[in-house]
Amino acid sequence: MIQLAGKRAPEWPDSVEGIPVGKKATHIHFLHGTGWGSPGVADGTVLGHYKVHYEDDTSKQVPIVYGEDLRDWWQLGDTSKASRAEIAWTGVNDASKDFRGQRVELRLFVRSWENPKHDVKIDSIDFVSLNNTVSSPFNIAMTLENRPDEKEAIMSLRQHKAFVEIGDDGHAFSVTLSTRRANHETLSPLSNLSHLQRLDLSNNHLDDDEWQLLARVAGVQSLSLNRTNTTNATLATLTEWSSLERLWLYDTDVTDAGLEHLSKLSALKELDLSQTAVSDAGIEKLASLEHLEKLDLRQTKVTRRGVERLKQKLSMCQIKH
Repeated sequence: MIQLAGKRAPEWPDSVEGIPVGKKATHIHFLHGTGWGSPGVADGTVLGHYKVHYEDDTSKQVPIVYGEDLRDWWQLGDTSKASRAEIAWTGVNDASKDFRGQRVELRLFVRSWENPKHDVKIDSIDFVSLNNTVSSPFNIAMTLENRPDEKEAIMSLRQHKAFVEIGDDGHAFSVTLSTRRANHETLSPLSNLSHLQRLDLSNNHLDDDEWQLLARVAGVQSLSLNRTNTTNATLATLTEWSSLERLWLYDTDVTDAGLEHLSKLSALKELDLSQTAVSDAGIEKLASLEHLEKLDLRQTKVTRRGVERLKQKLSMCQIKH
């Protein structure tokens, strides 16, 4: 562990430089946190940075921004997520399990950074605190990853008859694997498409391992699972898809119990539940989706009265029934 200084902990160093690496990487995963962040440190405050030095004498800086890359590792009532990092661990220690008579959860964040110079060996990394607030960042681990080339992933998908759309920037942004084309060979390369936004898996039947492969696909904004074997249990694998805005579940086995998982997808703007077994009791769980703009409830067990109750809470949402 490397602990850096803040105004509340001036005895720690402002930086640790020259952490040796000596390898190439497509991505670096920083497991870190900070102390004394909440309350008092505003979202958007730059606490420090990682500086990646390459063997060609160039460098890249990875900023550490409060609210984006991490938050206070003591939750203290603040359960907000970090916008470009994931919570990698939660738990307690001797100090937090009985803090002023209450249990306080601890958490660590992982910030994954795509290395723009993945073909150049990384010489070393510096970990730097600006020491400009009370907050004191710390690092637990840095993990290097080498993902297969995106071009290889696209080639593999097309060999298996997937329809792949490429943007002006050369990155794949949309993949269609509908009608029994989704399998282990076609789902595995998806995690190598770092700019993937749309994924269509309609009319497929996935086994347990294939659902786990799908869960690893990050950053997708639109997902079609129409007429697949999607169940309440498989929806649970998607709860960490914080970027998901559009989800189509027409003619699937989703019931009221599955809507509990959907209620955690806070970015959802469009949701199709037509021809499923959801009812009035279940759709009440969707009231927390404050960004929802379109909801399709045709051919479900939902009544007109249930729709009216939901409209009272989601007044801006267009509901088809």
